[in-house]
Amino acid sequence: MKKVIILNMLLLSVYLNLAQQVKPFVVNTLGGSSSYSGGYSTWSVGEPIIGTFSGSNSSLSQGFLQTWPALAREIVLRLYLQGLWNGAVMNKAQNGLGDAFEGEIADKVAIELHNGSNYSQLLYTNSEVTLLTTGWAIFTIPGTYSGSCYLTVKHRNSLYTTTALPITLSGSSVSYDFTDSANKAYGNNLVQLSEGVFGIYTGDVNQDGMVNAQDIEQIGAATTLFETGYLNADCNGDGVTDALDLIMADNNAAAGVVGIVP
Repeated sequence: MKKVIILNMLLLSVYLNLAQQVKPFVVNTLGGSSSYSGGYSTWSVGEPIIGTFSGSNSSLSQGFLQTWPALAREIVLRLYLQGLWNGAVMNKAQNGLGDAFEGEIADKVAIELHNGSNYSQLLYTNSEVTLLTTGWAIFTIPGTYSGSCYLTVKHRNSLYTTTALPITLSGSSVSYDFTDSANKAYGNNLVQLSEGVFGIYTGDVNQDGMVNAQDIEQIGAATTLFETGYLNADCNGDGVTDALDLIMADNNAAAGVVGIVP
């Protein structure tokens, strides 16, 4: 009987010893974390990692479904609006009482992301992106958006303008500059503001994708009524709709400018 007990104890000891000899790829003795497009993983001392199957915002590990917040990806744009350009930077858009927005915000724009292979497929939109007087517009999108896409800028009285080529959404930050060359826009659809500086055409007051007689008519009507405030008809953003706005729109209408997309 005594021999049986001793034998059982020896077997138990061997079993427990083997149970602790887990290979390094199963247990990370230091713990740590790893991030990648669409999510991240963390582990701690002694946590077994038998196998992981991951998707865009979740993973199946050790038989449990684990979800995490999608990592944000920063988009850094630089663009100028012809209507607000003063020769060096952009003026701040005005309303009937003064600055329409606080701080160094010139105006707000809408940003759209479209499928890089099929522009008609809208993937994402943000209609409240702040545009600084220096031309910078910085915002974040969920990290689940990745791959190739076109980026389109829209503004209340400007022509919609799209990146010349699809941009690649990868890493923590993506940058694009519309200001240094006309060919940064699809169809070279930018106006030269000064030597080596380009901007987005103004005058599309009714947002139909072209600057034409209808826009001029709308500006003319507002001018006749001496309308003031943060208005689409106020192309230069000074808070007053007048002949200066008519001139800007008329020049662009005469040039036949229209929005161009893939």
